[in-house]
Amino acid sequence: MTSNPEVMAASLLAVRNGAPPVERAPTDDMALAYRVQAFHSAALEGPAIGYKIGCTNPAVQKTLGIDEPFFGRMHARTTFESPLELPASAFRMRVVEPEYAFRMAEDLPAAAAPYDPAAVSAAIAAVIPGIEIVDSRYRDWKSPSVGAVGLVADNGVHGAWVRGREFAWPTDHDLLDTPVVLYRGDEVMAEGDGRAVLGDPINALTWLANVLTQQGLSLKAGDFVTTGTCTTVYMAEAGDVVRADFGGLGEIRFSFT
Repeated sequence: MTSNPEVMAASLLAVRNGAPPVERAPTDDMALAYRVQAFHSAALEGPAIGYKIGCTNPAVQKTLGIDEPFFGRMHARTTFESPLELPASAFRMRVVEPEYAFRMAEDLPAAAAPYDPAAVSAAIAAVIPGIEIVDSRYRDWKSPSVGAVGLVADNGVHGAWVRGREFAWPTDHDLLDTPVVLYRGDEVMAEGDGRAVLGDPINALTWLANVLTQQGLSLKAGDFVTTGTCTTVYMAEAGDVVRADFGGLGEIRFSFT
C-alpha cells in the first residue's frame, strides 16, 4: 500500500469520476488520512468554504471505535440554497442530516488556542439551518475495513450542503430544546434537537476550532461550519421530498429527482 497521500486521494477522486467504489480505507493512520483529505479537497472543483463536523454522536463514535468527532471540507460547488431539486444520480448514497451551521465573524488563530465555548461563541456572525447530504466513495462506508480513518480520507464523507437563510448571532432561538423534525413528504422520519450535537452545537464548533490548530490550520472569518446531525439519519431515495423543520429558524426543503 502506498504512503503517498496524493496517490491515496486520487483513488477516491476516481470514484467521483465514475470509477467503481473502493473497498477499504487507503490508510489506517488518522494523521495521514487528514493529509489525504487535504489533497482530496484541493482537487475538487471550486474553493473550500469551511468545514463539516461528523460523528458528534457518542453512540456512532463507539461504533467506529473513536472517542471524538472528525471533520471534512465543504465546497462552494456542493452548497445549495433551499428549496431546490437535486439529481439523485449525483450521489452514490443520500444520507440526510439536519444540522445547525455557523458563519464565523472573526479568525480564531492558533496562537490564541485553546479556545473555550464562550470565546468561540463570541466569534460567530450567524447561525444557519441546513441539511448535510452524506455521500461515500466506498462500497460499504460502515465496513470495518473503512472505519473512521477511511471516512476522514474521503473528505469526511461530505456530499453536499443545503442551507437556509442566516440569522444574526447571538439569537433568541433555543438550539438545545427546540425540536428539529426531519420529514419525507409529510411523514416524520426523525426528531431531535441541538443537545444531540455533543450536548450543544457550540461544543462541536469549539472542538473544531481547537483540533484545527493542532493541524496547523484555523477557523477564519467567513468560514461556514456545519456541526453534526440533530437527529438520527435518514437514507433518502430517488423521488423523495425531504424537509427539516428548525422551528423559528424555518424549514429546509429539497427533492431528489
